[in-house]
Amino acid sequence: MIAIGPRMLKTGLAVGLAVYLCSLLKIEPYVYAALSALVNMKPSVVQSLRNAVEQVGTQFIGMTIAFAIGLAIGANPVTIGLTTVLIIWTCLRVGWGTGIIMGVMAGLFVLTAPGEQYVSHAWVRVQAVLIGLFSALLVNRLIFPPRYEEKLKAKLAEVNQQVIGLYSEAIDRFINLEPIPVEELHNRAATARKKLQGAWDLLKLYAEQDRVLQANLTMGGSATVDRWEDYYRYNKGCLDKALEILEVVPRRLARRQAAGSPPPSPEFQAILGHLARGKEGVVAINQQLYRCLFEGAPLSWTDTGEEYWHLVSEAIDRWSARFAGSYYIHAFMEVAVVLNDLRWVAQTGKAILQEWASKGEEKQ
Repeated sequence: MIAIGPRMLKTGLAVGLAVYLCSLLKIEPYVYAALSALVNMKPSVVQSLRNAVEQVGTQFIGMTIAFAIGLAIGANPVTIGLTTVLIIWTCLRVGWGTGIIMGVMAGLFVLTAPGEQYVSHAWVRVQAVLIGLFSALLVNRLIFPPRYEEKLKAKLAEVNQQVIGLYSEAIDRFINLEPIPVEELHNRAATARKKLQGAWDLLKLYAEQDRVLQANLTMGGSATVDRWEDYYRYNKGCLDKALEILEVVPRRLARRQAAGSPPPSPEFQAILGHLARGKEGVVAINQQLYRCLFEGAPLSWTDTGEEYWHLVSEAIDRWSARFAGSYYIHAFMEVAVVLNDLRWVAQTGKAILQEWASKGEEKQ
């Protein structure tokens, strides 16, 4: 069942207001005002405010050109086509490309006014178009102003839980040699990317709103547009790294099966143990990021330092001292992919926390 959303209600209110104002001012036919209100509705307050000048300008251009041609030549298929071309060319010339449809619509409304008493009929239609435009701008500005940050917060929280869960699962599957079926992997990747795209769309709307209205809208007292952008890119990177690791797992399994599935050496098992501990560190850093943004926790980070990576390096040295050949080289390349992805996620998460903390100190 399709729910009636705020935008549907706002569109209906704008059309109803336009018709009411036309009846109040005795401007007919009011259908022009209703259509003008319909096409001038925007999905956000910011777009409505930002495009207000362009909306008014393109429709003024369209009605002026149409009025002049209608007064000089009259309306016929040739002049209607010519008027459309001139309106489009003029709007593009002044850089108002997004309002072309509205400009052409307004121009055609005026141009097709009845021949007798053309000026008076055209002027009535001009008024109707302007009333529709005014109604759309007014309703879009005052009724149901969207709260993009709240929607963005909910979407990114959902995305992060899915992404970090998939990332943890990817490392576990690498360690335990448990590949995800190809179709399932594609479906999960597509679902995650779709949610990320939804978060990106909301982020753009929120960033646009913040810039235009020059408002510092925050959740939890600390989240800014920059932080949301950092967090979005962090989650996108985590997803890319998780999928990269998951693509390695079936290749690792096939390589080992071709070699007769030999038991892993104690040295390699030690490396796998470091991967598991590294995953726990990444989860801890992610939890700090999450609590900072969504629960208002103080800014801090867990600095594992170089000790962890030093231990990993020693484990790889011990492993490489005992083994050689193409089998070992392929295994080393697979481990290197996981370690590089692990380092990226850990370092990126810590860098974001450190940057947020430094910016917070600057403001104090």
